[in-house]
Amino acid sequence: MEFLNRIVKNKPLVLTLFLVLVGGLYLFALGGSLNSIVLRGEEPRRGIVALEMIMNKNYVVPTIHGFNYYNKPPLFNWLIIFFSKIFHSFDNWTVRIPSVISFLLIGLLNFVVVKKYLGKKVALFSTLFFYTCFELFYYGSVYSGEIDLFYSLLVFAQALTIFHFGTNKKYFLMFFISYLLTAAGILTKGIPSLAFQAFTLVALIIVIKKPLLLLNWRHFISLGIMIALVGLYFYVYSQHEDPLPYLYKLFDEAAEKTADRGTLLSIIISTATFPVVLLRILLPWCVFLLFFDFKFLKKVYTENIYVRFTFWFFILNIPIYWINPEVRLRYLYMFIPFLFTVIALLYNKNIESRNNLTKIIFILFGIICVLIPIVFIVSFFIQFAVDIPNKFLLLIIFLIISIPASLYYFIKNSPKIYIVLFLLVITRVYMNTFYYPDFQARYFAFRNFIDEVKNITKEEPVYLTGDILTKNVGLKYAGIILSHKRVDIDFVPLLPYQVPFYLSLSKNSIMKYKPKPGPDFYYISTVEYVEGKSVEIFAKTPLCKGDCEGYVLFKLKPQEF
Repeated sequence: MEFLNRIVKNKPLVLTLFLVLVGGLYLFALGGSLNSIVLRGEEPRRGIVALEMIMNKNYVVPTIHGFNYYNKPPLFNWLIIFFSKIFHSFDNWTVRIPSVISFLLIGLLNFVVVKKYLGKKVALFSTLFFYTCFELFYYGSVYSGEIDLFYSLLVFAQALTIFHFGTNKKYFLMFFISYLLTAAGILTKGIPSLAFQAFTLVALIIVIKKPLLLLNWRHFISLGIMIALVGLYFYVYSQHEDPLPYLYKLFDEAAEKTADRGTLLSIIISTATFPVVLLRILLPWCVFLLFFDFKFLKKVYTENIYVRFTFWFFILNIPIYWINPEVRLRYLYMFIPFLFTVIALLYNKNIESRNNLTKIIFILFGIICVLIPIVFIVSFFIQFAVDIPNKFLLLIIFLIISIPASLYYFIKNSPKIYIVLFLLVITRVYMNTFYYPDFQARYFAFRNFIDEVKNITKEEPVYLTGDILTKNVGLKYAGIILSHKRVDIDFVPLLPYQVPFYLSLSKNSIMKYKPKPGPDFYYISTVEYVEGKSVEIFAKTPLCKGDCEGYVLFKLKPQEF
């Protein structure tokens, strides 16, 4: 008993034990959804490109349906292939694991750097806020087969490399490593990495006040190495295919992430609403922005070089996204650690105060603590779309864990922020068990269609067909026309990528595109495409949300010939 009393009184030890416990539970929560949830959104697109590379035994030319894919270079796909080869598997988790590892590494890098410049406590909270914000914890790290977490790791590491080595006057390492990361970024997502490198170098120059640094010979050597690495890939690519459409499409993709494609009205609306987008991505911890103190932040900015760099990194890099009418939350992931460092500074300065504002903030978090057990209670009465084994027993366990934690939150001098963190992790485990499987069963429109196609076609091949699409693209970025020459690029008709991914995986063969259907083969196309044609339809998808057209599995009847 005396031993336990000593442990309880030793607050640093208690905190360490608590963080180890929650950390283990956190990793369990992250891993719990890696394989059980089907790929959705952009995830199956990343998967099908990697899968076709393996099946084609060609790791240079990305394809979908056997047709050249130009939207993204293949570095992320190579990572997926690496894990699939290492573990001899191509399940859902192999598509997702590169981004989950990237997510954890971003937090680790953030902790190490912030600890050095702002102290352990600010580093701890900045990292914990990053790991548990709603956008990343309940979405980004769940559907992590998308490219953005890995790309954000590259950009974040690129920025920290420039800051760390630049402020320590290790300029060769700064330029060399940051340009290696730029090359990796270009081979992941294309042109935006060049903009990040340029603006981040400017941020450093403002902070250290050495504008002539860009003329340093180390800069030009490192830039040359980056160009050589990227050029080497496209040279090898040119031995297989024409690289010109690929390069043009990468610029076109980058232009779509800027204001180039927006109307004046859409740009104005985007500019006005962007702060709300940022607040949304920082939930729930953005509530600590209520502690905003201009004098305090100005003082920290003046005294702390990392805060100055953070400020200028954000100011110089964010405008391209700020005025983008079609900005998506996942495009902003690389900014989140920097923003949470500012929020952690405000939290650390004000949390010990007992003013009315602090009480209001903890009332808001108290509401979250109360709502979480209520959600678990309501789940007893919800009819889920899938059968969840031991549903009632699991819900009772969630209540046994969450109710005492929620009650403890309201005890005076309780470690409130850690209780909230604990309950958020428990909620993610609950969502892995109940919400995500239910969401998948209700809204994965192509699940039954894919099963039908597999049962009907057996071992026979299935082809995509439909009218080819052509897009005329040029070299333009951020409103600057780089060349007046334009190129026509052909695209196969869109088929939601879950279909080719899971069909190709189950048949161990690529679902290829054929522009004109022929006899004796199964084809998938849109309902609109088969209208007026003499076809026999074997399976059909339900109409998508938003009244988009459905898809059908069919064969041509003999009289079509």
